[in-house]
Amino acid sequence: MAVQKALGITPLTSPPLIASQFPVRKLRDLDMLYFRLHSTAQGQWYGEGQDGSKPTALVIRNLAHASLSGCVVLIANCYGTEDIFVSALTSAGAIVIAGPGPNYGAARRVVGADLLARWVWRGLRLGLPVRWALRLAKMRLRLDWRQFKTALGQKICPSKDALAFEIIAGGVV
Repeated sequence: MAVQKALGITPLTSPPLIASQFPVRKLRDLDMLYFRLHSTAQGQWYGEGQDGSKPTALVIRNLAHASLSGCVVLIANCYGTEDIFVSALTSAGAIVIAGPGPNYGAARRVVGADLLARWVWRGLRLGLPVRWALRLAKMRLRLDWRQFKTALGQKICPSKDALAFEIIAGGVV
């Protein structure tokens, strides 16, 4: 729901989407892709169901025939800068934006990486180059210092986490 609020689109979600049914044909001629999944060192991204299930949503081989030239891919997964998907996405021609460490989000509120994605997308739609769209997004994030408590009682500030996002690799920025 937060992604829908942030970007004004109905996202593909996992579940019900799983890697074996991933619509690879949708990975062509895109301006922007936004991933907010969990990841593993084995090259799998997985979703999270309301029942606690964690189906595999995407695997590296799903990107084998992707044509993402000029597409901006924002990875909101934790440890996105260290993710092996980055090289697969850049090989497909994408410009990748990701952040280090944990990236906290909310199910219903637009915070952190969701808020960053909203403002990057708005900047791109205004015709800004990627680096300037990211700067615009970070300026907006600096205004959002809401804090939440995790299930373990740790205080987090999702927008502060998202300020660490950078352009990792890719084409013309």
